[in-house]
Amino acid sequence: MKTVLLEEFIVEGHENLKSTHKSTLEFTNDSQLTLRGTCVLGMRSSKSCLNLNEETKQFLRGDHKFLVRLTSNVHTDEFIGYGHPNLLLTHPHDMVFRKSTYICDRTIMIACTKAAIDINRNIVSLLQDSSVKALIQIYLIEEN
Repeated sequence: MKTVLLEEFIVEGHENLKSTHKSTLEFTNDSQLTLRGTCVLGMRSSKSCLNLNEETKQFLRGDHKFLVRLTSNVHTDEFIGYGHPNLLLTHPHDMVFRKSTYICDRTIMIACTKAAIDINRNIVSLLQDSSVKALIQIYLIEEN
């Protein structure tokens, strides 16, 4: 499997981060998080759907497969997600990765293999500290 790095961005932790949602995972550039935001895995994101680079958006709007890698300190986790021609990619604050095929302006990928609850709990624990950061990388998977 050959991968090509398309996008990378930084998110920060938050004391209210739970990451227990069973069907979605979200990164947001917001700085406040209530306990109801169970899908959130990272705050103060340096990217949202709206400001992804245009090449990334073109690939996401195709029928492509992607690898998403999360790294915080020594811990790494990965999951697979898929693009779709109907993705809007216009939300100015959020990006939501979905296990389902639901699409709205916040959706970045559908049919993902993981949601917030499935992420390595060592990463989640680290990100419950607002001084901790994580690197998020999005790779295009080139299949022959």
